[in-house]
Amino acid sequence: MLTPTSLILVCLLPSPRDLEIARLLGWYRIPFRSAPKVVAVDYLAFYQPGSFGELGGRIEYIAPVRGHELTTRAELLRDEPEHPRAGEEYFKLQLGPLEIVSAGGSREVAAVDFPVYNGRISPQVQYLE
Repeated sequence: MLTPTSLILVCLLPSPRDLEIARLLGWYRIPFRSAPKVVAVDYLAFYQPGSFGELGGRIEYIAPVRGHELTTRAELLRDEPEHPRAGEEYFKLQLGPLEIVSAGGSREVAAVDFPVYNGRISPQVQYLE
């Protein structure tokens, strides 16, 4: 359950395929070489960039993190054995069910804060003018 002390990592969903992996397979990947110092967080908040079309520039989903492990990209994405980064290490974060949150609007997001009130996330968004 989300609490005022929950640690939330905002992460990038490069493409809609990555959202489907998180939703259907229950995991998200972070390259080890560019990972934050702390990946043992309570929740991930998924930022959707321009590759999501009209749904880009916002955070629509969060998910609880159930655990993490270190593996290779080739193990995670077995359909991409020839990918240039196939042998590189990645954190695999195991997720619980995705939850919908509304960061609101279709304008570009400059910053998002995630205060929690009564166990529910209530995003406060600053937009680019």
